[in-house]
Amino acid sequence: MDTEELLVEFYNGAHMVGAVAAWAYVVANRQIVLESLASFEKAYGQLIELHAAGKIGVGTADFSSGNLEVVKRINQLIEPGLDSDEARQAAREIHALAERCVRALKGSDTSPAG
Repeated sequence: MDTEELLVEFYNGAHMVGAVAAWAYVVANRQIVLESLASFEKAYGQLIELHAAGKIGVGTADFSSGNLEVVKRINQLIEPGLDSDEARQAAREIHALAERCVRALKGSDTSPAG
């Protein structure tokens, strides 16, 4: 494997560690995440109404009822997937390890490329 391929593999893996940390946070902090998503859904619905009434501008953001349905569906799908005590326990450890790895990778101003 040449240096360029090695760097691509490294940065792809480093990105994935960050994604794993985010996933593990969601699983490990189920109640906080579910409450936050429910609040987001409610606020989004109200903002869609304000936008439709011409009371707020949203730039290029999608403030459509169709996108709100996507948010609702995400909320419906995520709740049952977070119900396992074993998954939450493993996720806490995964989150801690992944965060540690991400901090270590971001802690240096020197990239592997030199």
